[in-house]
Amino acid sequence: MALSFSDRQLEPILLRSLCHSDPTAWCFIPFGTSRITCCSDAFLKLWRIQTRFPPGGAATLDLHGDAIQQSFQSFGLAHDFLVDIAKGILPGADATLTLVRNDGLHIQVTWSAVLTEEGLPSGRLVRFSAGLDSQLQERVIGYMVEARSQLSVLSERECQVLNLLFEGYTNKAIALITQISEKTVEKHRSRIMQKLRVSNTAELVRLISRARLMDDNRTMPAMQPRKSPN
Repeated sequence: MALSFSDRQLEPILLRSLCHSDPTAWCFIPFGTSRITCCSDAFLKLWRIQTRFPPGGAATLDLHGDAIQQSFQSFGLAHDFLVDIAKGILPGADATLTLVRNDGLHIQVTWSAVLTEEGLPSGRLVRFSAGLDSQLQERVIGYMVEARSQLSVLSERECQVLNLLFEGYTNKAIALITQISEKTVEKHRSRIMQKLRVSNTAELVRLISRARLMDDNRTMPAMQPRKSPN
């Protein structure tokens, strides 16, 4: 049986799909309101906002509400800039400002008016792009290089086991994937922690996370074994 959707049904479905798939951080604020009626998942992640927008689009974010206020305040910022954008106090066409969070993240905010098919203004689209300041970026790179250097002492098998551990696989699953026994997996885990001089799993995860900074690959160069001379 063929399924059909009206425009009213299809619009929120397409909009929610865009919110999930768009990697950029943005939100939409209709004119005459102080509410975000739509935003990308990246926007929620950037500001660590727990609210989720359902497929029907019924949920909104109140710019004066706890979710927005607590989020911005936790980063040492006033939430008023979004309210000012919504009210039109700040310029409304292709304007920008820079925010600096208390964790060192610099966020460029850009907004512009969104027009209807009739050419009338319907609201403002606000986009956010983030980057580290130069000093913090150097420190992050330093952490990454140091962690990758530590991981280079591992053998090929140890790197394989460690990658799988970091991805959340159990000892049993690792044994099946690598075709070794669970007891051997446990031995590798113990040897890995000895070589890396870490005392618990939390320290191990922290070390791998630092090594994977600025790298999206599941298996990084840093977690490849050091090649022994022939």
